[in-house]
Amino acid sequence: MKGIRHLHRYREIVTCLVRNGFGFVVEELGLFGMLSLPKKLFTRPRPEEERAIGVRVRRVLEELGPTFIKLGQMLSTRPDLLPDSIIKELNQLQDQVPPFPWDEVREIIGVELGGQVEELFASFSREPLAAASIGQVHRARLKTGEEVVVKVQRPRIGTVIETDLEIMADLAALAEARLEIARYYRVRDIVEEFSRSLKGELNYLLEARNGERFAVHYARKGKVAAPRVFWDFTTKRVITLEYLDGVKINDTAAMRQAGFKPEKLVSRLLEVYLQQVLVVGFFHGDPHPGNILVLPDGALAFTDFGLMGRLSRRLRRELISLLTAIIGRNTRGIVSSIVRIGRVGEDLDREALQRDVEELQEKYFDLPLEQISLGEALYDFFRLGYRHRIQLPADLAILGKAFLTLEGVAGELAPRLSATRMLLPFRAKLLRARFEPRELAGSLWRQLGEYGELFLDFPREFRDLLVALKRGRLRFELDDADIKLLIRHLDRIGNRLSFSIVLLSFSIIMTGLIIGSSLVGQPVLFGVPAIGAGFAIAALMFFWLLFSIIRSGRF
Repeated sequence: MKGIRHLHRYREIVTCLVRNGFGFVVEELGLFGMLSLPKKLFTRPRPEEERAIGVRVRRVLEELGPTFIKLGQMLSTRPDLLPDSIIKELNQLQDQVPPFPWDEVREIIGVELGGQVEELFASFSREPLAAASIGQVHRARLKTGEEVVVKVQRPRIGTVIETDLEIMADLAALAEARLEIARYYRVRDIVEEFSRSLKGELNYLLEARNGERFAVHYARKGKVAAPRVFWDFTTKRVITLEYLDGVKINDTAAMRQAGFKPEKLVSRLLEVYLQQVLVVGFFHGDPHPGNILVLPDGALAFTDFGLMGRLSRRLRRELISLLTAIIGRNTRGIVSSIVRIGRVGEDLDREALQRDVEELQEKYFDLPLEQISLGEALYDFFRLGYRHRIQLPADLAILGKAFLTLEGVAGELAPRLSATRMLLPFRAKLLRARFEPRELAGSLWRQLGEYGELFLDFPREFRDLLVALKRGRLRFELDDADIKLLIRHLDRIGNRLSFSIVLLSFSIIMTGLIIGSSLVGQPVLFGVPAIGAGFAIAALMFFWLLFSIIRSGRF
């Protein structure tokens, strides 16, 4: 096992699992023998096992620290992977931790920026504005006079997270080797996706680039802002951003005092967010009120670009199709969209999925658009994915939670506004854009490129197929249903051949009798003309065979 050098951490994780009633998981993974754990750890009574599984999962993650808390927060957006009882508990995970000391802040800034705090900044607040598991934020002012915020990464947090991620990767590989359900849900892929996301959060340069990309896109649209990045004071572990003096989007009293109407601001917020999701395909993944400010000029400012969602052109198109089907209560459309969007197993019962969709549709039956929540609707259909083992893209799960957050803000500040109704103009616009000449030409060009690659790869793929065939390595897998289907097809082919042969024989016999009677006269058998007797016998055989084939149902 690659992570055996982290033996102490392995023991902590296993002990925590057992203490919270998950000893059976440890035994299934074979970790009991690997780590030489004392038997009393498994035999002592544990009242924790009587608690709900969701509570125990949350406690395990909280006890194991920041990496596992982040994992729980990520999984809380995946109702296609976990049941509601566990999702509910994971939503309670908090990322608030005590700040680390000022001396360590000074040391990290000195190492990362190559100078003392007093040399680099005109002023620097020792008390952080906020502290989280990965870093904490301080208010400061540059020598050139700009007011900034400086986010500093916790000391040694990178090493801690790297160790935990390696252990998670080991455990995921072990789980897939031993547990069928782990293989089905591709646990290694989930851990790899989480690892990539968390490593991105550790790299503040990536967050800075995300913020700049967002700012560049909205620079010409007005009334939308993002903090400027000060690159000379930014590294992988320190990020320095423009300080934005605004009020939180949910501070109604402050907004009214500044002369703003909350309803208009929320309407613009929903419009901007739908633009991010459906048009740009690059959206803020954590739009809670603390990350959205209203500036003195009325502009909406987004902050904290550590978590961003990305939707490809194809995924945006499928999302529009799904939302359109949900709004239009089109059951077949919903099923088709879910299947196209998700990773579907071979054993999917499409009829059962359609029945569940029809049952879920009753929840939205006769509801006006204003009362349909986009976020809740997405989550409902993600839960269907869990029930039918359809794994959906992680970015769509992030989007579902983001919509729920935004709709919660809108419900408090502007109850009459509906993200669902605001979606309709975007849907119409995108549907029209899909059939514009430029879009059609671009789509055709992309498809030609894909077919071109397929054509170029064909000789190599065909050669590999011939080599596999020559070496006897070409295998076919047939289950019982496939074999029965094959036999049924072979029966039909055989019956049709028999029917054709009988028809041909009947024609040949009748032709011979007719030719013979014209040459030598009509032959007689037992007082009956041979042509008539032959016709009667052949007709009886023909109808008997036809009746047998039709009765078998395999024609």
